[in-house]
Amino acid sequence: MRNATARAAAGRRLAGRMAGALFAACLLCVADGLLAAWLAPFNAFYAVAGSSFALNGPLPKGAPDLARVRVEGPPPGVLRISLEKTYKGFWFGGLMWKGTVSVSPRALPGAYFLTVRGPGSEAPSPLLRFRIGVYSDSRALRRASHSICVRLLGLRPFALAGALLLPLMAAVGFTFFEARRLTRLYRAEGKAEIFHVSRTPEGIIAHFELGTANGAREGMEMLIRREDGSLVARGLILTVKPCESTALVTGDAAGVRPGLVADIRPE
Repeated sequence: MRNATARAAAGRRLAGRMAGALFAACLLCVADGLLAAWLAPFNAFYAVAGSSFALNGPLPKGAPDLARVRVEGPPPGVLRISLEKTYKGFWFGGLMWKGTVSVSPRALPGAYFLTVRGPGSEAPSPLLRFRIGVYSDSRALRRASHSICVRLLGLRPFALAGALLLPLMAAVGFTFFEARRLTRLYRAEGKAEIFHVSRTPEGIIAHFELGTANGAREGMEMLIRREDGSLVARGLILTVKPCESTALVTGDAAGVRPGLVADIRPE
Protein backbone atom coordinates (compact mmCIF):
# COMPACT_ATOMS: atom_id res chain seq x y z
CA MET A 1 0.00 0.00 0.00
CA ARG A 2 2.79 2.39 0.86
CA ASN A 3 4.50 1.75 -2.47
CA ALA A 4 1.22 2.49 -4.27
CA THR A 5 0.82 5.69 -2.24
CA ALA A 6 4.36 6.79 -3.08
CA ARG A 7 3.79 6.08 -6.79
CA ALA A 8 0.51 8.02 -6.78
CA ALA A 9 2.16 10.99 -5.03
CA ALA A 10 5.07 10.96 -7.48
CA GLY A 11 2.71 10.67 -10.45
CA ARG A 12 0.61 13.58 -9.25
CA ARG A 13 3.70 15.70 -8.64
CA LEU A 14 5.13 14.96 -12.10
CA ALA A 15 1.82 15.53 -13.89
CA GLY A 16 1.26 18.76 -11.97
CA ARG A 17 4.67 20.07 -12.98
CA MET A 18 4.04 19.12 -16.60
CA ALA A 19 0.64 20.85 -16.53
CA GLY A 20 2.22 23.96 -15.04
CA ALA A 21 4.97 24.01 -17.66
CA LEU A 22 2.50 23.52 -20.53
CA PHE A 23 0.19 26.22 -19.17
CA ALA A 24 3.12 28.63 -18.90
CA ALA A 25 4.16 27.76 -22.47
CA CYS A 26 0.61 28.47 -23.71
CA LEU A 27 0.60 31.84 -21.98
CA LEU A 28 4.01 32.71 -23.41
CA CYS A 29 2.83 31.80 -26.93
CA VAL A 30 -0.28 33.95 -26.57
CA ALA A 31 1.80 36.84 -25.20
CA ASP A 32 4.26 36.43 -28.08
CA GLY A 33 1.42 36.58 -30.61
CA LEU A 34 -0.16 39.64 -29.02
CA LEU A 35 3.18 41.43 -28.82
CA ALA A 36 3.97 40.61 -32.45
CA ALA A 37 0.57 41.93 -33.55
CA TRP A 38 1.13 45.11 -31.53
CA LEU A 39 4.60 45.69 -33.01
CA ALA A 40 3.54 45.06 -36.61
CA PRO A 41 2.59 48.15 -38.66
CA PHE A 42 -1.11 48.67 -39.32
CA ASN A 43 -2.43 46.78 -42.37
CA ALA A 44 0.96 45.17 -42.98
CA PHE A 45 1.35 41.93 -44.93
CA TYR A 46 4.47 39.90 -45.60
CA ALA A 47 5.33 37.63 -48.51
CA VAL A 48 8.20 35.94 -50.32
CA ALA A 49 9.04 36.96 -53.88
CA GLY A 50 7.08 34.76 -56.29
CA SER A 51 4.25 34.02 -53.86
CA SER A 52 0.69 35.27 -53.56
CA PHE A 53 -1.79 35.85 -50.75
CA ALA A 54 -5.43 36.85 -50.25
CA LEU A 55 -6.38 40.42 -49.41
CA ASN A 56 -9.69 42.03 -48.56
CA GLY A 57 -11.14 45.32 -47.37
CA PRO A 58 -14.21 47.55 -47.42
CA LEU A 59 -15.47 48.78 -50.77
CA PRO A 60 -14.20 52.37 -51.28
CA LYS A 61 -16.60 55.28 -50.98
CA GLY A 62 -18.32 56.06 -54.27
CA ALA A 63 -17.59 52.64 -55.79
CA PRO A 64 -20.79 50.59 -56.08
CA ASP A 65 -18.91 47.65 -57.61
CA LEU A 66 -15.40 46.52 -58.53
CA ALA A 67 -15.55 48.26 -61.92
CA ARG A 68 -15.22 51.65 -60.18
CA VAL A 69 -12.38 50.63 -57.88
CA ARG A 70 -8.86 51.93 -58.53
CA VAL A 71 -5.64 50.38 -57.24
CA GLU A 72 -2.50 52.48 -56.85
CA GLY A 73 0.89 50.99 -56.09
CA PRO A 74 4.08 49.65 -57.63
CA PRO A 75 4.10 48.51 -61.28
CA PRO A 76 2.69 45.07 -62.16
CA GLY A 77 6.24 43.81 -62.58
CA VAL A 78 6.59 44.05 -58.79
CA LEU A 79 3.10 43.50 -57.34
CA ARG A 80 -0.19 42.71 -59.00
CA ILE A 81 -3.57 42.73 -57.26
CA SER A 82 -6.59 41.00 -58.78
CA LEU A 83 -9.96 42.06 -57.37
CA GLU A 84 -12.16 38.99 -57.58
CA LYS A 85 -15.54 39.61 -55.94
CA THR A 86 -17.60 41.60 -53.46
CA TYR A 87 -19.44 40.24 -50.44
CA LYS A 88 -21.30 41.49 -47.41
CA GLY A 89 -19.24 41.98 -44.27
CA PHE A 90 -19.97 39.75 -41.29
CA TRP A 91 -19.82 42.31 -38.46
CA PHE A 92 -21.24 45.52 -39.92
CA GLY A 93 -22.90 44.27 -43.06
CA GLY A 94 -21.13 46.70 -45.45
CA LEU A 95 -19.86 45.65 -48.85
CA MET A 96 -16.36 44.21 -48.89
CA TRP A 97 -14.04 43.23 -51.70
CA LYS A 98 -11.78 40.21 -51.92
CA GLY A 99 -8.72 39.81 -54.09
CA THR A 100 -5.32 38.21 -54.52
CA VAL A 101 -1.94 39.92 -54.41
CA SER A 102 0.77 38.28 -56.54
CA VAL A 103 4.40 39.15 -55.90
CA SER A 104 6.69 38.91 -58.90
CA PRO A 105 9.61 36.49 -58.59
CA ARG A 106 11.79 39.41 -59.71
CA ALA A 107 10.55 41.75 -56.97
CA LEU A 108 13.39 43.13 -54.87
CA PRO A 109 13.15 42.76 -51.07
CA GLY A 110 11.66 45.81 -49.42
CA ALA A 111 8.43 47.53 -48.43
CA TYR A 112 5.80 48.35 -51.04
CA PHE A 113 2.51 50.16 -50.64
CA LEU A 114 -0.88 49.50 -52.20
CA THR A 115 -3.86 51.85 -52.03
CA VAL A 116 -7.39 50.88 -53.00
CA ARG A 117 -9.65 53.87 -53.70
CA GLY A 118 -12.90 54.85 -55.32
CA PRO A 119 -13.53 57.01 -58.40
CA GLY A 120 -13.55 60.30 -56.49
CA SER A 121 -10.68 62.45 -55.26
CA GLU A 122 -11.36 61.84 -51.55
CA ALA A 123 -8.46 60.56 -49.46
CA PRO A 124 -8.69 56.78 -49.14
CA SER A 125 -9.59 55.19 -45.85
CA PRO A 126 -6.65 53.95 -43.71
CA LEU A 127 -8.26 50.51 -44.01
CA LEU A 128 -7.50 50.60 -47.74
CA ARG A 129 -3.82 51.44 -47.45
CA PHE A 130 -1.65 48.33 -47.31
CA ARG A 131 2.03 47.85 -46.59
CA ILE A 132 3.49 44.80 -48.34
CA GLY A 133 6.82 43.55 -47.05
CA VAL A 134 8.64 41.43 -49.65
CA TYR A 135 11.48 39.05 -48.72
CA SER A 136 13.87 37.03 -50.83
CA ASP A 137 13.04 33.66 -49.25
CA SER A 138 11.16 32.05 -46.37
CA ARG A 139 14.22 32.13 -44.12
CA ALA A 140 14.49 35.89 -44.47
CA LEU A 141 10.76 36.19 -43.84
CA ARG A 142 11.11 34.20 -40.61
CA ARG A 143 14.08 36.26 -39.39
CA ALA A 144 12.11 39.47 -39.89
CA SER A 145 9.07 38.30 -37.92
CA HIS A 146 8.15 40.11 -34.71
CA SER A 147 7.19 36.75 -33.18
CA ILE A 148 9.82 34.73 -31.32
CA CYS A 149 7.91 31.52 -32.09
CA VAL A 150 8.08 32.23 -35.82
CA ARG A 151 11.75 33.22 -35.73
CA LEU A 152 12.89 30.20 -33.72
CA LEU A 153 10.41 27.48 -34.67
CA GLY A 154 8.71 28.67 -37.84
CA LEU A 155 5.32 28.27 -36.11
CA ARG A 156 2.60 30.85 -35.56
CA PRO A 157 2.31 31.58 -31.82
CA PHE A 158 -1.48 31.24 -31.59
CA ALA A 159 -1.41 27.97 -33.55
CA LEU A 160 1.33 26.67 -31.25
CA ALA A 161 -0.70 27.69 -28.18
CA GLY A 162 -3.69 25.81 -29.60
CA ALA A 163 -1.56 22.73 -30.25
CA LEU A 164 -0.36 22.77 -26.64
CA LEU A 165 -3.91 22.72 -25.30
CA LEU A 166 -4.40 18.99 -25.91
CA PRO A 167 -1.33 17.84 -23.92
CA LEU A 168 -2.19 20.47 -21.29
CA MET A 169 -5.68 19.03 -20.84
CA ALA A 170 -4.21 15.52 -20.72
CA ALA A 171 -1.73 16.57 -18.00
CA VAL A 172 -4.49 18.30 -15.99
CA GLY A 173 -6.71 15.22 -16.30
CA PHE A 174 -3.91 12.91 -15.20
CA THR A 175 -3.12 15.19 -12.26
CA PHE A 176 -6.78 15.07 -11.17
CA PHE A 177 -6.87 11.28 -11.57
CA GLU A 178 -3.71 10.78 -9.52
CA ALA A 179 -4.93 13.21 -6.85
CA ARG A 180 -8.17 11.24 -6.46
CA ARG A 181 -6.26 7.96 -6.30
CA LEU A 182 -3.84 9.38 -3.73
CA THR A 183 -6.77 10.59 -1.59
CA ARG A 184 -8.29 7.09 -1.58
CA LEU A 185 -4.96 5.47 -0.68
CA TYR A 186 -4.35 7.99 2.11
CA ARG A 187 -7.80 7.37 3.61
CA ALA A 188 -7.17 3.63 3.62
CA GLU A 189 -4.10 4.38 5.78
CA GLY A 190 -5.92 6.85 8.04
CA LYS A 191 -4.30 9.85 6.39
CA ALA A 192 -5.40 12.96 4.50
CA GLU A 193 -3.77 16.08 3.16
CA ILE A 194 -4.15 19.26 5.19
CA PHE A 195 -6.12 21.65 3.00
CA HIS A 196 -6.15 24.70 5.30
CA VAL A 197 -4.17 26.08 8.24
CA SER A 198 -5.60 28.87 10.38
CA ARG A 199 -4.15 30.92 13.22
CA THR A 200 -6.31 31.37 16.31
CA PRO A 201 -5.68 32.62 19.87
CA GLU A 202 -5.44 28.98 20.90
CA GLY A 203 -2.76 28.23 18.33
CA ILE A 204 -2.37 26.80 14.84
CA ILE A 205 -5.40 24.82 13.61
CA ALA A 206 -5.01 22.26 10.81
CA HIS A 207 -8.04 21.26 8.72
CA PHE A 208 -8.14 17.90 6.94
CA GLU A 209 -10.74 15.60 5.36
CA LEU A 210 -10.90 12.74 7.86
CA GLY A 211 -13.95 12.43 10.08
CA THR A 212 -15.99 9.99 12.12
CA ALA A 213 -16.40 7.84 9.01
CA ASN A 214 -12.62 7.37 9.03
CA GLY A 215 -12.23 6.74 12.74
CA ALA A 216 -11.39 10.27 13.89
CA ARG A 217 -12.48 11.20 17.44
CA GLU A 218 -12.25 14.36 19.52
CA GLY A 219 -9.23 14.39 21.78
CA MET A 220 -7.37 11.90 19.59
CA GLU A 221 -3.69 12.50 19.05
CA MET A 222 -2.47 12.77 15.46
CA LEU A 223 0.74 13.38 13.57
CA ILE A 224 1.54 15.81 10.77
CA ARG A 225 3.96 14.36 8.26
CA ARG A 226 5.65 15.29 5.03
CA GLU A 227 4.87 13.34 1.90
CA ASP A 228 7.88 11.07 2.50
CA GLY A 229 6.56 10.19 5.96
CA SER A 230 8.95 12.27 8.05
CA LEU A 231 7.46 13.94 11.11
CA VAL A 232 6.75 17.69 11.15
CA ALA A 233 4.56 18.19 14.23
CA ARG A 234 1.99 16.62 16.51
CA GLY A 235 -1.60 17.62 17.05
CA LEU A 236 -4.74 17.07 19.08
CA ILE A 237 -8.06 16.67 17.28
CA LEU A 238 -10.54 19.34 18.41
CA THR A 239 -13.66 18.98 16.28
CA VAL A 240 -14.88 16.09 14.18
CA LYS A 241 -17.51 15.99 11.46
CA PRO A 242 -18.49 12.98 9.36
CA CYS A 243 -15.83 13.71 6.73
CA GLU A 244 -13.74 16.55 8.16
CA SER A 245 -11.76 17.36 11.30
CA THR A 246 -9.68 20.11 12.84
CA ALA A 247 -6.65 19.63 15.04
CA LEU A 248 -4.68 21.95 17.31
CA VAL A 249 -0.99 21.71 16.52
CA THR A 250 1.04 21.09 19.65
CA GLY A 251 4.69 21.96 20.00
CA ASP A 252 6.58 23.66 17.18
CA ALA A 253 4.08 24.60 14.46
CA ALA A 254 6.42 26.71 12.30
CA GLY A 255 6.57 24.16 9.48
CA VAL A 256 2.86 23.33 9.35
CA ARG A 257 1.26 24.33 6.05
CA PRO A 258 -1.37 23.12 3.58
CA GLY A 259 -0.26 20.09 1.58
CA LEU A 260 1.24 18.20 4.53
CA VAL A 261 -0.32 14.92 5.59
CA ALA A 262 -2.46 14.40 8.70
CA ASP A 263 -2.07 10.92 10.16
CA ILE A 264 -4.64 9.74 12.73
CA ARG A 265 -3.23 6.19 12.93
CA PRO A 266 0.39 6.73 13.96
CA GLU A 267 2.36 3.53 14.32
